[in-house]
Amino acid sequence: MPLDTATDTFVRTALYTDIEHWARNSDLPILAVIGPAGSGKTENVRKVLSEMDVPVTWIPSTYGVNLESLLGHWTLADGETRFVPGLLYEGLSTPRCHLVLDDAHNLAASLQLLNPIGDSVREITCAALGQRIPVAEGVRAILILNPPSPSLPSWEQHKQSLCEQTRDRAVVIDVRSGLTREDQLAIAERHWPEGQPREHLKGIVEVVCNLQTNGVLTTYVPSVRALLIFCSLLRDGATLGSAYARAIANKYLDPEERTAAVAAFQARFDLDPDEGETGDS
Repeated sequence: MPLDTATDTFVRTALYTDIEHWARNSDLPILAVIGPAGSGKTENVRKVLSEMDVPVTWIPSTYGVNLESLLGHWTLADGETRFVPGLLYEGLSTPRCHLVLDDAHNLAASLQLLNPIGDSVREITCAALGQRIPVAEGVRAILILNPPSPSLPSWEQHKQSLCEQTRDRAVVIDVRSGLTREDQLAIAERHWPEGQPREHLKGIVEVVCNLQTNGVLTTYVPSVRALLIFCSLLRDGATLGSAYARAIANKYLDPEERTAAVAAFQARFDLDPDEGETGDS
């Protein structure tokens, strides 16, 4: 979900309310937000934190990185070995800092390193670096995770999942089922091009929500982001069918699933995205 305060397109959804409640009221200093890509996790966290007077450290959790490397590293300079603090170390040392680990599923195997944030000890021990790091007063951590793909083998799913010890110390907001139909309609309304029929708006949200809850279609689940891409394509002059094909139907990897996604659109709009709808109007 894009954050655009200049044009006031942000919608305060149930997800926003849950994150804000944790940020302002919860005593548990770890929050885990779990949901599919494009469901608005990052932008809702960003919006809540932008409305609070707290230091924020954003930590991109790219694949292959571990928390030890984000804490810092040792280097040899002028014949002396010294420790160079990393982004995570600096955040842990800043009072009231909110650490945001985006795509934290890539770090799931090492997230237990942050468990002391939720304990009375409030000191992180990193054996790999030989460092004991005190956690400053009021430091909190927000973990943003995508759920593992069901197509992965069970051992790989386990590697990308929040471990029980961290889950036990955290408030968990699970939006794996996606945002509600009402929330998605409200978001789409904010981005719907002027002059396009409102009936089309309701229809496309209905199709997208039905595809999201259809357990038969496994290669792709349309996200809120896909819905907003659809609105953007319409605003740029694409026809209804072309926008749907490019933003949603063409994302399905399996030909049979793409056919099913096209059929859902045809049933709702009596249009075929593949016939006369491939170009922009």
